[in-house]
Amino acid sequence: MRAQLEKNETAIASVTELTTTNDRLVAEKALLENTVNMAKAELVKAMGLRTRLEAELAETKKVAIAVETLKNKNAVLVEGKAMIQDRLSANEKSFSLLKADRDRLEMAYENLEKAKTDLSTEITQRNDELNKLRAELVEKSEDSEGIGALKEEKATLKAQLLKRDEDLKKARKELGKLQINATVLEKQLVSLKRTTASINPIRYAKGDANITNQQTRVLNEVQQVLKIFPNARFEIVGHTCDLGIADQNIDLSRRRAQSLHDFLLSKGIKKDRLKHRGMGQSEPAVPNTNEANRRQNRRVEVEILD
Repeated sequence: MRAQLEKNETAIASVTELTTTNDRLVAEKALLENTVNMAKAELVKAMGLRTRLEAELAETKKVAIAVETLKNKNAVLVEGKAMIQDRLSANEKSFSLLKADRDRLEMAYENLEKAKTDLSTEITQRNDELNKLRAELVEKSEDSEGIGALKEEKATLKAQLLKRDEDLKKARKELGKLQINATVLEKQLVSLKRTTASINPIRYAKGDANITNQQTRVLNEVQQVLKIFPNARFEIVGHTCDLGIADQNIDLSRRRAQSLHDFLLSKGIKKDRLKHRGMGQSEPAVPNTNEANRRQNRRVEVEILD
């Protein structure tokens, strides 16, 4: 009986120990599961961060490619502008030389005209003298030698006059060629100026006549044009879209042009270089078929006159 009791006590102790061990294992399992769940959550966060970083890296690569592309385009534009400037300088030099030749020929032409006039006057005088001598010849036949000398002199003067006429014709022909070449060169210079220098239009919100956000850009562009073409003049032209009343739109376009005109004056651009006008809705850049196009038409353009 005693032995059986000892066995039972031993069994109870084992069960108690097993129960304690099981409880400890259950607690450890719960703790482990909690740790695993936390690790999973951190992993999900890490994967999300990795995805975001990969997207940012891809975007950064795109930006880098875009920047490099812009650099290349800018280099091409700078090179093209330098070439245009060289062509412009060469054409301006040619134009100056051609103008000098034209001035020289005009002077020679004027001199020839004067010489022709002088010769004509002299021939008239000689004719008068000859007629006078002829009249006297009726009374005195012994003056025939003087009349012969005057006739010879008159013939000589006529020959000189004919030669001057030929020189004048040649001078007129050369002058005409020079004027044509000068006109062509002037057109080329204007074209090159407009290719080399331009000013982007100002865009407006509906009903707005304020250029605060864009006036500095326009000023800088005008100053850049003046560096290339020191004698340039500008016409500021205001435009509106088709919304509103036509007369009110003309007034608004004038105020827009006036606003830019006054700003440029206040920043040191000389008054004699600027003029302005408002065109209202009469000259749309694009058809007023939608709001995007109307935004394009609400503008002020700065045209380079010369």
